[in-house]
Amino acid sequence: METIVYVFVIALFITANVYAVKWQRNGSADLMISGVLIMIGGILVSITAGALFAVLGSTGEAFTGAYFAIFAIANGLLLFLLGLITQITRSKKA
Repeated sequence: METIVYVFVIALFITANVYAVKWQRNGSADLMISGVLIMIGGILVSITAGALFAVLGSTGEAFTGAYFAIFAIANGLLLFLLGLITQITRSKKA
């Protein structure tokens, strides 16, 4: 069961990153906004995954939710900083 949760969470993060870059290229959303949304959404998914692991009875695996949260925050922060750099370079060109 844990493998299914791992695959689901990793697939969710990959899909979120792909759509963040896709929306930024289309001009639909900025990377800074996408980064913040990934941070918030990733924390919620991580808390849910940790709670699911705790309910399944594997307390050692429940800490995996914390690692997912750290990964989500780092991923969202990276997108936020890339969006900030993109905005700064666009404003200097204009």
